[in-house]
Amino acid sequence: MLQAKRQLSQIVAVVSLFLGVGAIAQSSPPPDEANIALEKSIVTEHEPVILDIRFQSPPSTSLDFDPGYDWRNVWVKVVDPSGHAWERSPEVPQEGMKFSNAVHVDAGTERTISVVADEWFSFGEQGLYQIDVVLRGFPSRVSAKLSLRVEPRDNDALKAACSGLLARVNGSESFAASLVAAKALSIVKDPVAIPYLAEAMKRREFVSLMIGALAQLKTNDAVDALIEASKSSDPETRGMALSALASLHRVNER
Repeated sequence: MLQAKRQLSQIVAVVSLFLGVGAIAQSSPPPDEANIALEKSIVTEHEPVILDIRFQSPPSTSLDFDPGYDWRNVWVKVVDPSGHAWERSPEVPQEGMKFSNAVHVDAGTERTISVVADEWFSFGEQGLYQIDVVLRGFPSRVSAKLSLRVEPRDNDALKAACSGLLARVNGSESFAASLVAAKALSIVKDPVAIPYLAEAMKRREFVSLMIGALAQLKTNDAVDALIEASKSSDPETRGMALSALASLHRVNER
């Protein structure tokens, strides 16, 4: 009789443990359907800041999100190292110019979209930035509080960043990813970027971005790259390079 009671107690304990584990498993929160993060939380001065939004669709249903024209459904506030707070104000779409980066994620899959935050804010001051991000129009509230540290300019780190962006310009699987990398590269306001900008110019889709970036740098090396581009066999590249040189009053140096 005593042995039977012990066996019964053991069975009850095992069943209780099993039920407890099941309850824990059932109460565990599902994985986030959207996650917001900085590609790098520490950058060197002049290095672009890229914001990634990763969507993970549940196994049984697809997921959709529309960032809206000019990412108007992505609310962002930045507090700079001096304590000044800035909120982005999306542009009002003009008639006939309403573009969207709508995202569709098939059931059980993931997708990441990225945006260059320097298009919205300046991160030219060294120090710690606080960044708040909220996705509007998403089925559940998705937000993030992020920290970014901008450290003093590091030439080698900046070269490595430019090299990595150029590799993404040429090697990304989608045009959207290549475009983000091209925009990020064109925002590097530093002479170290010049050879990488010149190389990225070989992608015809990004000629305008790269020529504009070189024209803004205005250094002799940047002008030399523009002069070289003005000799291109591609008439569009040649024309844009000549226009950039003219704006710098350097067209006669050809």
